[in-house]
Amino acid sequence: MRVLLTAAILMFLLMYPSLASTPVSATIDFHAGVVGSNVLHPGDRKEVTILLSCEVTGGLENLPINENTSAIIPMLTTAKSVVLKPQSSIIRAESGTVVVGDLLCGTARPVNIIVEVDREVYEGRSELSFDVDYSKAVLNFDGQSYKLSFSKQEGRIDVEFEIKKKEYDFEIVSVSSDLTAGAGHSEN
Repeated sequence: MRVLLTAAILMFLLMYPSLASTPVSATIDFHAGVVGSNVLHPGDRKEVTILLSCEVTGGLENLPINENTSAIIPMLTTAKSVVLKPQSSIIRAESGTVVVGDLLCGTARPVNIIVEVDREVYEGRSELSFDVDYSKAVLNFDGQSYKLSFSKQEGRIDVEFEIKKKEYDFEIVSVSSDLTAGAGHSEN
């Protein structure tokens, strides 16, 4: 009986590291806002700068603390190969797909896009939505060592704009003419 109990305990101890290992990866949340005024007018076509950032909202609770922790944290908290894909809306992003690159959580990156607003839009708040494709690092323990892999992720961000009509309702049009002063006028 004692041999059987010892064998069971030994087998459990050998299997424990692989059973206890859970992948460690950060939960990343994206945020975006317009730099400067977020007011657009019907018919506008202009470049706007969006400030894109991300933050870690969890997932690192099981991160092993050792001499390598400070080196691994930046890898786990970076959204790699970030790509923004605009979705259709009354505000259209003419820029199309935007490649942002790597974005370390806690930092912000300006992204310039050209937007066009429908002429027949109503006043009020509107959003330009983007699908966010990125990769993130996953730390796996195989019983003897840690291995780093990457998994593809998807997210979504909404950038809020305010649509307001212009305070004036006219356009300046350039007109040219062939008229000459005093020509065609005769006096009797």
